[in-house]
Amino acid sequence: MNLITELPFYYSLICLAAGFSYAYLLYSREKKRDTFSKGAIYTLFTLRFFSVLIISLLLMSFLLKRNLNQTEKPLIILALDNSASVISGKDSTELKTEFLKKVNQLNSSLSEKYNVQALLFGNKVSQNTTPDYTDKETDISQLLNEIDNNYSNQNIGALVISSDGIINKGMNPTGLTEKFKFPIYTIALGDTTLKKDLLLQKVNHNQVVYLANKFPVEVVVQSLKFNGKEAIVTISKDGVKKASQTIKISNDNFIQTLNFVLEAEKPGVQKYNVSITPLVEELNISNNSQNFIVDVIDTHEKILILASAPHPDVAAIKESIESGQSYEVETAYSDFTKPLKPYSLVILHNVSLLNNRFAIELANNNQPFLLITPKQNESLPGLKITSTFNKFNEAEAVFNKNFTLFNLSDELKSSLKIYLQ
Repeated sequence: MNLITELPFYYSLICLAAGFSYAYLLYSREKKRDTFSKGAIYTLFTLRFFSVLIISLLLMSFLLKRNLNQTEKPLIILALDNSASVISGKDSTELKTEFLKKVNQLNSSLSEKYNVQALLFGNKVSQNTTPDYTDKETDISQLLNEIDNNYSNQNIGALVISSDGIINKGMNPTGLTEKFKFPIYTIALGDTTLKKDLLLQKVNHNQVVYLANKFPVEVVVQSLKFNGKEAIVTISKDGVKKASQTIKISNDNFIQTLNFVLEAEKPGVQKYNVSITPLVEELNISNNSQNFIVDVIDTHEKILILASAPHPDVAAIKESIESGQSYEVETAYSDFTKPLKPYSLVILHNVSLLNNRFAIELANNNQPFLLITPKQNESLPGLKITSTFNKFNEAEAVFNKNFTLFNLSDELKSSLKIYLQ
């Protein structure tokens, strides 16, 4: 423990002199000696001396520095793979019993000299010592990032990873280990011998689709040591087959991506099943099937086409958008008075956005809009699509005198000439 200050220590002598001088000048006068007794004078002198001394020392900003040494045990992180692939082999019973006993023995022996933190990793990282081997994914990169984020400020002695090494999610963990200054040890599990197997490696799909729309499903199939065989991949819902494809396996380590297109037939959360027909001599068929969920929404996006006047392009745009079956299109003109906020997109056809209420409302709502616009809108920001020719075709209507299906009155003929000018 040390007493330190930024000022030189001889300043403390000045504090002593200040305290003594102040007390002496105050209580050495005859008037004080006549008023108080000798004992009272000494007592008051002492109190005054120490008061001035302490106040002076406090003005020197003394700090009390204390050094405390504490010995901390190194931390050993024991990470266990909790994925289902670990127990997919013949030694699954031993992994569930004998291996866990050995892990507990290792934990107990290390606890004498180290602090041991047990983690499970698979779909996610959790603090636990007893794996149940139910996770469908293995992400070692997530484990390493979790250790870097939560334990980087601790004294880590070593990291022990117990896994079968089968990774189906995340980054390659090799590059992530370079930033760690502590050793990493591995316990290899499972059988490294390649067995005949068909498996669904991955199923990619939309999380949300609209009712009556079609949506893609991408299925990645892997085959080991089934060269020359054929397999059928089927997607079904409620036991009813929706789509299927046959794959022809061309080598012993075969991977193929299949693309399916399904239709959202019912609203709500829909559950689909992807499966591969098992082949003869396939030992593990638990990875031949996988479920996925799609949320089918029975709503339509509202789109407003705002035009300055009737135009053939407006009808064509409306018909094109409504063919998607997920959109409700409304057509209006410049006298439109309803608010624009309910619409997911506003298409403006030959409508100027300079100094009018539409521009203000779209900006306030931060609303997307598409301009099919005259030249006065060219100063507005955004992506512009323009014609490279910028030419117009001059054309006029002519009466076909040989058309006899019906007749036009002379009055209508003369009126049409004015309309078509």
